[in-house]
Amino acid sequence: MNKKDEKGITLITLVITIVLILIIAGMMGYYSSSAFNLQKINYMYSDIEQIQTGVDEYYIKNNSIPILKDVSVTFSKSSNPNDAENEYYVIDLSKVNDLRLNYGRDFEIIKDTTGQLNTSNNDVYIINSQSHTIYYLKGIEFEEKMYYTKPIEYNEII
Repeated sequence: MNKKDEKGITLITLVITIVLILIIAGMMGYYSSSAFNLQKINYMYSDIEQIQTGVDEYYIKNNSIPILKDVSVTFSKSSNPNDAENEYYVIDLSKVNDLRLNYGRDFEIIKDTTGQLNTSNNDVYIINSQSHTIYYLKGIEFEEKMYYTKPIEYNEII
């Protein structure tokens, strides 16, 4: 029997096919995790917009911002030059109506306590008492950079 008449897949063809599949799968994994992290940032921005609307409404009605008065926060990542230094407070989200948030619900845990915010309970939104800029204290990492608030001129991060 002549070797040219034999049919089938050679080992080299099989190895090349597997390597190509692995490369494509690796690229898909990288890009899907990047898209997932981008989605997390956009969720945080959406939360901040909802909270900002609720805080504005609360401020108009009560002439004060809805904060946990006995819990102050030290925050050094401010991006707003109008922020008063070290005047950050945890937002009492129970006073803001109709919120459907993805992050920042730990205010319920620390609501009954007094004193400084425990670093293990940093899944909260804070507000600067002067500029009313809202920050997500935990932050979200994307491409080796941390995001804490919505930029002043925000369209989309990418």
